[in-house]
Amino acid sequence: MDGYSLKALRLNEAADQSMIGVQLGKVCITKEISVIEVSKRIGVSRECVYKWFFGETCPKGANLFKVTEMLNSLTEEVVQ
Repeated sequence: MDGYSLKALRLNEAADQSMIGVQLGKVCITKEISVIEVSKRIGVSRECVYKWFFGETCPKGANLFKVTEMLNSLTEEVVQ
């Protein structure tokens, strides 16, 4: 977990794990996918991604769809 601080890891672990943004954060932290990469792929700011990862806000509308797709593709890689 070289790309994420211990603080980020703790904030993600302490957040509501039922939230999709927090789930995406857990996978990205584990796979070392940067917040910058997530923000570029979804088309939002880094701050927005951090808020999702830490359960401060939830993705909505088109962003919710994009987060769901990204989460599904990342978790499918683990299953295969």
